[in-house]
Amino acid sequence: MITVTGEALIDLVIDGDGCPRPRPGGGPFNTARTIGRLGLAPAFLGRLSQDSFGHQLRTRLDQDGVMLAVPQLADAPTTLAVVDIDAAGVPRYRFYLAAPPPARWSIRCSPPLCRTA
Repeated sequence: MITVTGEALIDLVIDGDGCPRPRPGGGPFNTARTIGRLGLAPAFLGRLSQDSFGHQLRTRLDQDGVMLAVPQLADAPTTLAVVDIDAAGVPRYRFYLAAPPPARWSIRCSPPLCRTA
């Protein structure tokens, strides 16, 4: 068994329309998923939140055949990384570790622009 230790988070990628697109992220999280998709039996050693993002991350691990080594879900919210991409395609990251982004980051979009993954 291969055990991958580290973080799982949600990347909120801000697209050209200013709408956030949530994507599962974190290098260790995505590494564990890739190992699972290769048909090996990985375990992810990291905490997931009991919030809706945490449940989405857990679903991705399950879909890719990754065992969650710490099955108890945390009370803390899922870490968010807000990703702004400039005109040259260079990303800039801002991390929110202990709480969701402040209300000023609430971006309202009209469907179909704001679909979630």
